[in-house]
Parts: sequence; structure tokens; C-alpha cells
Amino acid sequence: MNLIVGFGKTGVSLAEYFLKKNIPFEILEEKAVCENLELFKNIKIFHQMAESQLQSYEAIYLSPGVNPNTPFYSSVKTKLSNDLNLFTLNCKKPYIAVTGSNGKSTLVHLLEAALRGAGKRAIAIGNNGVAMLDHVDDDVDYFILELSSYQLELAKPFVCKVAYVSNISQDHLDRHGTIENYAAIKASLYQNCRYAVVNIDDEYCKKMHVTAEKIAKIALSNANSLPPLKMIGQHNVHNALAAIAMLSFLNINMKLAVDAIAAFPGLEHRCEFVLSKNDVTWWNDSKGTNVASTITAINSLTEIITGKLIIILGGQSKGQDFSELITRLKNKTRAVILLGECKRELEKLFIKDWAPAYAGMISSQAIVVVETLQQSIETAKILAQPGDAVLLSPACASLDMFKNYEDRGRQFKALAIRAETEVFVFKES
Repeated sequence: MNLIVGFGKTGVSLAEYFLKKNIPFEILEEKAVCENLELFKNIKIFHQMAESQLQSYEAIYLSPGVNPNTPFYSSVKTKLSNDLNLFTLNCKKPYIAVTGSNGKSTLVHLLEAALRGAGKRAIAIGNNGVAMLDHVDDDVDYFILELSSYQLELAKPFVCKVAYVSNISQDHLDRHGTIENYAAIKASLYQNCRYAVVNIDDEYCKKMHVTAEKIAKIALSNANSLPPLKMIGQHNVHNALAAIAMLSFLNINMKLAVDAIAAFPGLEHRCEFVLSKNDVTWWNDSKGTNVASTITAINSLTEIITGKLIIILGGQSKGQDFSELITRLKNKTRAVILLGECKRELEKLFIKDWAPAYAGMISSQAIVVVETLQQSIETAKILAQPGDAVLLSPACASLDMFKNYEDRGRQFKALAIRAETEVFVFKES
């Protein structure tokens, strides 16, 4: 008997896979109200379980959000597994794999577009929100796996055709403890790959131990070899370089692949242009869920705007150090708008860094704390001046106020479009 722990998208895909293969399983989901459970009424479901009960299971499959390092699982470490292990064990097609702190989703979809442009059947799956086991039997030429540290943490050794770690920055330290532990988990992808691409512009990546038949190194200094890109920002130059290097190890038409890379428009929620009105542009970077990702978005936009930034920050902080972000924003912003679980924590940090005394305005840069996304939009519209950019890039997780970062981004876009097409009067709460 197998146990699935956590019953979100990954848990459901595991359950459907087990049913398809006639593999017996049970479910542990702490939430008494979970809409997905209604789909599996004939399966035994636990909402709590004694640690001793874990011993009765042959294997325990954890969803990515379930921390395997808690005392509850200490006696069954050898039984812990996840959907990635099932996928790699049963996959009959070649796959290439991407991990890293930022840029993963853009890169895997860029690779997908490039492979399809070259006439290959390819699909990006994994941490991008497309469950791996839903597609394990697909008739494709290549799978492109986006892998998180949570997935790699429980991964058994597997051999992928091409591997790439995009970059390393502070993220998920509330789970992994130190950035060194986090980087080591990411680096494990390189230990069982046939070919490797290494970003030597990243301090952590260039030091990673790589075991591969062939290694390709990329850096921004190679950017003159690229065609003009539709995507903005130096991080997307890195993505394009990585994609070309990874694809060079495959038997494909590289000219067609590079043409597809040049034409790729980018992803929803990733420095996504929303609208322009009265010479003010609005940008959705809801996938900016950590400090480094938000800094990347800031750098990309400040390269192309004539005014200043109005940035919306806040959510679940994940134990991050915000000092670099706060310093980077100084003198670049017209306003910082704070919301979510850590808004007061961020307010204190901004006040401490930007001025010894706080009167609501620091060097003509407003610091505004709001309760809702609607208020943040209204505030941004009032403060914005011609040439400015309004940027949602929270540097935080979204689950304190939203279903996920996609929900946060789509709400932002809808509110921004409505704000620019309707007349409203901002009222203080």
C-alpha cells in the first residue's frame, strides 16, 4: 500500500496515475475541506495520522509543499518519494531538465517553443504547473522538466539527457535552512546528466561540481551571437543563451529553433506587459516570488522607462533577507506599495534603511501600506506620472491572500485594466 501526502494538483496526479495502473493507495490530507477529495470518495482518506502508522506503507509520496525534514517523517526517510521519481522510472522518452531560483518557467517554455519550431513534439512539464504523471505516456520526442528544490530534495538518482541550473539566490530558506543547502540540492541535477550547460555568470553555479560527457558554459559576454529577442531584460538573454546551448546537444534543426527563440514573447506573470495609458505602463510580474526575481524585474524595467517605478510588494516572506531589494529600490521609485502578510515587516525595513525618521515620504518616495490589491492599484494610479511604470513584483509568495501567483497576477491585470478605463475616487480605509 502507498500513501499520498498532500492533495493539491500533484497529489491528484499521483492518485490518477495509481488508479490507472491499479496500484493501491491511501491519502493523507490535513485539510478537512479539500475540493479534490470529492473526486476520490472510494479511497481511504486520513486528515491526521500517528507517526507509527507510516510504517505500514511501502512508499510515501509527498507533494512538493510537504516538508520531508520534519520529525514526523524521521523514521521513514527511506520510504519517502515523489512524482518525479515515478515519472523518471516510467518515462520511455528522452527528457531535458532545468532548475534554479529564477527563470525556470520562462526557459522551459522557451525550449518547448524552440523544439516545436524545429518540428519536434515537445512538452514542458513539472514545476511549471503541468503535472508530470499526467503526461508520462505521451508520444513526444522530448520532455522538458522544470524542477524545484522541493522535487529534487527527494529525487532518486536519474539520468537526464541535458541539465541546466539557471541561477542561485535566496529562496525557500524557511525549508532548506541555508543558501548552501539550497544550492547543493539544485546542484544535484548535474550529477546524473549526459550533457550539462553551466551559467558561469552566477557565483554559485560556476562552482558546482558537474559530471557530464560534455559541458557547455554560457555568459552574457556571448550575447553578441544572439538574434534580436522579443523578450526584455538581461535575464532573458541568459535564457536564450541557455536554450541554444541545451538544444545544441540534441539532433534538431538549430536554425528553426533559434528563429522560434527570437520570436518567443515571454510568459504570463513574468514581467508581462499589461497596458499603457497616459504614458504610464503597467507590468505583471506576479511570478516574482523572491527577492532576486524582483530585482531582475526592476533591472529590466528601469532599462526601458523614462520615469520611475511604482512597485507593489508583499505576501509571505519565506524567511528572506530583503536588504538588497530595499537598497536597490532607493532613488528608483516614486512609491513602494506594501500589502500582504509581511507588509508591516517590510514597512519597518524600508523606514530603517531609507531614513532615520519617517513621515510617510522619504526623499519624495512614498511608502504606502494597503490592505487589498484593489487599494494598491488605486494608490498607484493616483501617484503615477508620465513615463512611470507600475510593477507588481511582490518578492513574496502569494498564499496569504491568493490561490497562487497566477491568481494574484490575473487579479492585478483585471484591476489595472478596470482602473484605467473607469473613473474612481480613492477613499482612505
